This record gives sequence, structure tokens and C-alpha cells, in this order.
Amino acid sequence: MSPRIGHAYPRAIAIAAIALVAAACDATAPSPTTGVTPGPTRGVFADRPGIAIDQTFGRLSGRWSFSGRVDPQGAPTDVVLEIGPGPETLRQFYTQVPVAQGVTTASPVSVTTTDIPDTREICVRFTATNTSGTSSTTPLCFPHDLPTPAPPGEPTVRIDQVAPGSNGQWLVTAYIDSMNSPTNVVLDVGKGPLGATLYSSHIVMATAFQLAGSIQVAFTPTDAPTTCIRVVATNSVGRTTSADSCFSPAGSS
Repeated sequence: MSPRIGHAYPRAIAIAAIALVAAACDATAPSPTTGVTPGPTRGVFADRPGIAIDQTFGRLSGRWSFSGRVDPQGAPTDVVLEIGPGPETLRQFYTQVPVAQGVTTASPVSVTTTDIPDTREICVRFTATNTSGTSSTTPLCFPHDLPTPAPPGEPTVRIDQVAPGSNGQWLVTAYIDSMNSPTNVVLDVGKGPLGATLYSSHIVMATAFQLAGSIQVAFTPTDAPTTCIRVVATNSVGRTTSADSCFSPAGSS
């Protein structure tokens, strides 16, 4: 038995040596070369598209309109409007409305749809997709039954302050409520006394004013001992005049 074992070890060592030589040759053998240095990669590497949705939207006769902007980031991009129930945290969108396909340049997007469900709260978002991935806007959520604005009415107006300004001028601050109708506001200036004023100067304070708030304007008093002013607001429903306010320019400090 001993001679057989003695002959087996040299054979095993020889096989291992051949394997190591072969492995060394594989590790150190250089790859074939063509003698040409590779050039830079041509083209543009696209990123996921950028997408935004405007916070204002339109509603008319059951048709809802939404707008936003998309930046395809170098790759043709498709945009859809996704629609689902609220609240915002639910983020379940069951309806997709095509908005744009194959957009290649940054541009505005808009869509009008009747596919708004009759649920208490609705959420919509724009989703843009290109070969690099998909991006979605933060959901825009709103109640299905929007509050009905009050019908237009006659504007309300009052003078809150009359004070000396600079360079001989005075400042008047008036509060105007347009009552949901574009309102033109004019300051009338005339010579006193109160109750017998002839308003000969008219200064525009605002045109098509559609808010409720304060407006300030500078004016030059008359050369009479007393100057009187009033503010007149006019819209499609009617005309409202403030109470007269009279003062003595020479008596101001």
C-alpha cells in the first residue's frame, strides 16, 4: 500500500501546478486592441421630466379646465391628468385623461375634461413620463360643489383718512368693496364750505377694481380756505358716494 500512495502525491502536485500556470496566463494576458481610442458618447442623457400644475382652474357647464407646465428634460414626454377622490393623502387616481404626447421642449400644458367624479372632494394631478421615468405633481384638491359667489351689488365706499403729504399734496385713504362687480373709483375735489361744494377736480383712484380693500391717492387741495373731497364708486349695478370730508389746508401743522 505504501508504494501506491508514494506515487499518487507527485501526480496530484503536477496537476495543480498546471492549473496555476493556466490561471496565471489568463490573468495576465492582455486584451486585443484595435489601435483606435474610443470617442466620447454622443447624444443627451435624459432625466425624469419636470411637471407643475397651476393652483387655479376653470369650471363652466360641467367642464373643468386645468393648466400647468412640463419640461421633458431631453426626451419625448407624455403627459396625463390623473383624477381621483380626496383627501390629498389618499392619492388614489382612477381616471387618466391624455393631455400631451411626445413633448420635446419645455412648454405649457392644459386640458379640459368632463371626467370629474361627483364626490365630495376631488384631487387631480399632472403626471409626465419619458424613457427615464415618471414625475407627478402634488395633488390639487378641491370640493366638487364650489361655493356660488354672491350676485353683484352696488359698491360700498367710505373715506378712512385724510392727511398731509409732501410737496403741498394731501393723501386720502378710502375703503372700497366692489361687491363682485368691476368698479371704477374717482376722487372728487372742490372748494368748501361743506354743503355748498362745487367739485371741479376728478382724480381716478382705480379702474375695474374687483376686490374689497383700501386705496390711497395723493391730491392737491384747492386755494380756498376749505377743501372738500368725496369718493365715488361706480359699477354695473349702481353708483355710491362717500360722505363729504372737508379740511383747512392752511390749518394743518
